[in-house]
Amino acid sequence: ARSYGDRAVKVVDYVRSGFGARLVDGYPFIEAEVVYSKDYELAQTAEDILYRRLQLGLLDEEATRRAYPRVVELMGYK
Repeated sequence: ARSYGDRAVKVVDYVRSGFGARLVDGYPFIEAEVVYSKDYELAQTAEDILYRRLQLGLLDEEATRRAYPRVVELMGYK
């Protein structure tokens, strides 16, 4: 709720749809945030999500590398 305010309900809807897993151990970011960013914030790339939206890329480069394949998958890229 702190990150998304009144839009948190939409993120929770994604969690209920099966996107509740954490992207990487040790950080609170979840799959639902990726899907939400793609669908509602018009995020276009995995880098946009990891560095600008979630800011994981600014916190931990190794964790970002581990999360990257799943973010790409969630965004629908192959």
